[in-house]
Amino acid sequence: WLFADAASVGPRGRIGDDRLGHAAPPPSLRIVDAVAASCAYPPFLAPMELDGRVLGLVGGTADPDEPDEVREAILRRIQLVDGGVYDNLGVERVWSDHATVLVSDGGAVFRGRAVATVVSRLWHVLSVAGSGGQTTRLRWLRAALSAGDLQGAAWSLGSPAGGHPGRVAEINRIRTDLDAFTAGEQMVLERHGYLVADASVRRHSPQVVALEAPTAPPHPEAAVAAWSLGSPAGSARVTARGRRRRRRG
Repeated sequence: WLFADAASVGPRGRIGDDRLGHAAPPPSLRIVDAVAASCAYPPFLAPMELDGRVLGLVGGTADPDEPDEVREAILRRIQLVDGGVYDNLGVERVWSDHATVLVSDGGAVFRGRAVATVVSRLWHVLSVAGSGGQTTRLRWLRAALSAGDLQGAAWSLGSPAGGHPGRVAEINRIRTDLDAFTAGEQMVLERHGYLVADASVRRHSPQVVALEAPTAPPHPEAAVAAWSLGSPAGSARVTARGRRRRRRG
């Protein structure tokens, strides 16, 4: 589902998809509604619902084998969830009509691990399935970049370029879930992300750098003693009951 503002699709922007069609967004639809849809991650948060019958969607290509009553039911209750369920990198909506694509993958680095319980095996299978689709898209993107069909770059926490020599493997073990983070974990991840992005763009797509400036990532203290900032050795561990953020003062 696409939420496009007037700056990208004039004159009023556009919402919709290729199946149900598109329309100009109604005045009642706010930016916060698009954000709410992006936050709906099943099964923890319920989908955001829209009534497509009042949106005036036109131009969609329906499935010829889909009964009319099914299409009507979908149109009546359009259920929107986090786009990462399908495309966590968000590239499919932009790589066909943009000349330059920059992809920043802030997700955890996928790695193999031994599993012993039914729940852990199921979770690992789901992780493998999700990682497979993302890996395929990255291969398509990098092939297009190598062939010159697109300009841009892609980077992740696992990219070899980083700002903490000798610490990259440790940084890549930090979880990137929705749980609480210590101040040290936040500083290390933010600084590493800035440096990886800067190095990747300068190496793979230097022509997009419009203004040359010295690299000045945040949290310089994290470069000196990354693991002395309160980032515990158990940063990679995901806990079922969650973590409590320590209060300062």
